[in-house]
Amino acid sequence: ARRQYVSLSSEEARERVEALQHALGELGVGHGDRVAILAENRVEWALTDLAVLGRGAADVPIYPTLLPDTIEHILRDCQPVAVFLSGEEQARKIAAIRAGLPFLRHVIAFDAVAALPALRFGDLVERGRWLRRQPGAGPAASRPPAPEDLASIIYTSGTTGPPKGVMLTHANFIANFRQCSDVVPLGTGDRCLSFLPLSHVLERLGGFYLMLGHGVGIAYAEGVDTVPQDMLAVQPTVVVSVPRLYEKIYARVLGTALAGPKLRKHVFFWAKRIGEKHGRRRREGLPRSRWLRVRFRLADRLVFRKLRERTGGRLRCFEIGRASCRERV
Repeated sequence: ARRQYVSLSSEEARERVEALQHALGELGVGHGDRVAILAENRVEWALTDLAVLGRGAADVPIYPTLLPDTIEHILRDCQPVAVFLSGEEQARKIAAIRAGLPFLRHVIAFDAVAALPALRFGDLVERGRWLRRQPGAGPAASRPPAPEDLASIIYTSGTTGPPKGVMLTHANFIANFRQCSDVVPLGTGDRCLSFLPLSHVLERLGGFYLMLGHGVGIAYAEGVDTVPQDMLAVQPTVVVSVPRLYEKIYARVLGTALAGPKLRKHVFFWAKRIGEKHGRRRREGLPRSRWLRVRFRLADRLVFRKLRERTGGRLRCFEIGRASCRERV
């Protein structure tokens, strides 16, 4: 059965983050500590990230597809005091290597697990809420993080050797946020579908911090394989991905056009030329003649609108990262 999307308001998210910060403080997670996150994309991932950073600690995102020996290498290298994990599969990985991780004091699970003793994420949030209500509870963090403080250690994939940790400060993320904000128009009426791993900096910045900072709603896909169905359900206005996805979409659309009747093929390539010309002049700030605008509206009605309907009907912006597209899509 497919998951049902459940809305979470900004105010509700902030309340949970602040509760988590208080609970993490009681667990002894302090400024400069490391906290690992071993989980798939989900709202708990985002809330954990914000809570950890708000306490002045640094988080270490770990791909949930990694094997226990690689996870052990990463954890031994950064020595986190706590690890948040998603469910039973990830719990079994930590259970297999726990004996060699004496620095790891706490395991927190988003879902119920049986492979090893773990705190429940929901219970931790409730504990934090209780702590906030106590007299003299004080702020959730002793002091806010400074721009030069470490925010995250993101490990390389390990294809050319053991994974290496890249140390990113709060200033790193802020600089990238500002640069992206200058070129990507976003607003509170937008909605983003998130499916690239949050463990990668592209999704972390482009699909999370950038969206959060501009009031864009974020929906987490069930998985990469379900993106077409999730697009129809979520109706996103913006999507962040690597070139390969867009090239696959382009190839599928092109293949459909080439396999169609001669007239449909002619209309498709005519619309493609009009769209490229219209888009190029718009990007360069050049005037678009009335005749070009009329032809573009016709091309949109005959071709482009149908393509948008396959992505939910509201898509207006693709963000591309990691590499350049071979095709202009």
